[in-house]
Amino acid sequence: MRRRAFTLFETLLAIVLIVALSAAVFGFLWTLLERREQLDTVGARGDGLAAMWSRLERDLATTFAADGAGGAGLRGDSSSLRVRARGVGLDPSSRASEATGSEFVFSASTGQLTGRTIPGPGATAEVLATGLELVRFRYHDGAEWRESFDSGSARALPLAVEVSVWFGAGPAAARAVPPDDIDLVGREDGPARPADRTRVITIPDGPVSAWKEGA
Repeated sequence: MRRRAFTLFETLLAIVLIVALSAAVFGFLWTLLERREQLDTVGARGDGLAAMWSRLERDLATTFAADGAGGAGLRGDSSSLRVRARGVGLDPSSRASEATGSEFVFSASTGQLTGRTIPGPGATAEVLATGLELVRFRYHDGAEWRESFDSGSARALPLAVEVSVWFGAGPAAARAVPPDDIDLVGREDGPARPADRTRVITIPDGPVSAWKEGA
């Protein structure tokens, strides 16, 4: 019995099917790699924010209004915050035991949040999170939220510090304009939507007020 050879059409059809299947498989693998990259980015961002909040809670628990030279224990504005705190050393009489603190800065141009330990040699800023649309710091003075605070000049600490984070594609992310009938109190300086993450950290040595007591 004579075996029939493949025709040119059948050969071309087989090649087309192989190419199509290969493209589908590679497309699926590429999508998986992109998803994995996104998950890695989200995970790293979450870890960086968790590290910032943990460090802030620790430093704000032992910060002070001003040192003997009038230097502020807490100084910040809407995009950066620097906190000095009391450290615990082996020698309580040594002033070096108070050399601790942290500084966090958000760059609108890069969408990055950086943090560093202060003071000390080699305390370079590290990138904690990327791909952020906005990070906003606010300070409650016992009566209202403020965009900046200097405990040295105020001779007092704020009641609390609020950190709000908006995720996005960085500085190029579009900011929607809310309708006139939607009231977004406290969001006039940020994106129209509510923050993706918000943490309010009260300061133990801050002023006592009805707001703190929940009245």
